[in-house]
Amino acid sequence: MEGLQQLVQKNARRLAYAAALALALAAFAANTGGSSGLSQAYGYLSFSFLCLSLAVSPVRVLFPSFKYNAALYLARRALGVAAFVFAFLHFALHSFSFYKGSLQYFPPDLERFGMALGAIALAVFFALAATSFDFAVKKLGRRWFSLHKLTYLAYLAIIAHACLEGSHFGSLNPYSGSFLLLAAATLLLEAARLWKRRAAKPAL
Repeated sequence: MEGLQQLVQKNARRLAYAAALALALAAFAANTGGSSGLSQAYGYLSFSFLCLSLAVSPVRVLFPSFKYNAALYLARRALGVAAFVFAFLHFALHSFSFYKGSLQYFPPDLERFGMALGAIALAVFFALAATSFDFAVKKLGRRWFSLHKLTYLAYLAIIAHACLEGSHFGSLNPYSGSFLLLAAATLLLEAARLWKRRAAKPAL
């Protein structure tokens, strides 16, 4: 088991990218709804990978003895990059589905609040993915951590975007229900992390 732990830790980022690729191909193979259906699937996967990346710090704080914490930490940037790639595919397929790739009609949807929030989330994802390299970490220093706190803004923007614009969010169903459950679980983990950190501080 120790050998497996070391293997997972050594290849944490590769495993994260491999999982993302496998899920992308599986969604493509299972899709029956054309570019619109595939766009929705990739949007869901984008949010899922974002939530996984957000869960890394809470898991490390709440479960310090978990033997795969180091692997999760190493995989976090890869999870964030995968979230951006899925978000971009979601955006590109949506654009093709509704505008047939023509810039003549793009982007009228930004006049809608929900779509504007989606564009904000995509812009944040791009900034985070572009700086998810060791060179950027060294170059930006402490500013890197401040920049990557925008992840929480993307999290909130995607939830609002999905609820306002998602075709599955008119009622509670397996798609919308699992999305909201994932959002709630991520929020609860972060709240528990903050509570534990605050409880650990010595009283003045």
